[in-house]
Amino acid sequence: MNLVPSNKSQRWLRYFEIPRARIFGAPLYVHSGIVFSLVFFMAIAVADAVIAVEYFLVFVGSVLLHEYGHAFVADRLGLKVFAVHVSWLHGLCEYEHPPNEWEDVLVAWGGVLAQFAVAFVAWALLIANLITETSLLGSAVSFLVSINIIIAVINLLPVERYDGKLAWRVIPLFRDQIRAHRVAKDAIDKLKK
Repeated sequence: MNLVPSNKSQRWLRYFEIPRARIFGAPLYVHSGIVFSLVFFMAIAVADAVIAVEYFLVFVGSVLLHEYGHAFVADRLGLKVFAVHVSWLHGLCEYEHPPNEWEDVLVAWGGVLAQFAVAFVAWALLIANLITETSLLGSAVSFLVSINIIIAVINLLPVERYDGKLAWRVIPLFRDQIRAHRVAKDAIDKLKK
């Protein structure tokens, strides 16, 4: 993958490697356009720069969490993780091509499941009143719940370039596996007769 855009007018828009930052041995790259996210949150929370920075960090952290989820599952399946990229609106986890479709589907689910897990824990903290929504930390945790659910749901859309395109293959794969087990069981039962 060419990390530097070929368009000369956008040379300043590129990925930078974060020194010594590794995710399962893979380098972490951050896109220079990430500044756009900060500007966006500053525009929304114009009255409170602290909340804008807080929301920016939660958003970028959520994108990183999503890619970490993919890298985690890929690593657990024994696949090499090559790089993790975080941009101003999305991320990308580059990993070794799995030997079968099941493993590819599992890696696709890794990102959204990581986000749902973090959203659930944060929501539980709010519900248990361990963190109040009116506090500075509480507003960040509340945003953490919302943004992780939003990112996960968007990524589950069954369209090209989203995880859902591959993740929802779990349904026909599971159905085929049940049919194969049924056929095998019927064949064994016939042999026993």
